[in-house]
Amino acid sequence: MSYSRWGSSRFYTMWACTKETETGKKADQVFEIMELGNGISITYGEMIKDFDAVLKKVKDHYSQEHKASLLKEVPDGDWKNAIYEEDTIKADPLTEADESELRSYMLRFMEDVKNDNELTIGDEFS
Repeated sequence: MSYSRWGSSRFYTMWACTKETETGKKADQVFEIMELGNGISITYGEMIKDFDAVLKKVKDHYSQEHKASLLKEVPDGDWKNAIYEEDTIKADPLTEADESELRSYMLRFMEDVKNDNELTIGDEFS
């Protein structure tokens, strides 16, 4: 499965397991860029339909300031009572090197999904 994390990289990406991926369809498989308060999820179907639009969506996401609910504390280790606080995530646009690196991870994810024989193609690619 696709996964990346390198010490010199800004990105931590993975083939994520979500309720949507349980369909077993290739189009529903999720590529996730993990980043505290700034992550983004993209499906294989979105990438196949218009890869350049997906890359633009990610670039736009990182180029804009936005609000995020971040974990502040977990009183007595009880996650039911976890306290979150609203924070502002500052814009942090991708450099050309960032974009090139991220593109390589996305393409590797797409290749892994394409080659996974346990997933079904479904009607979305007919």
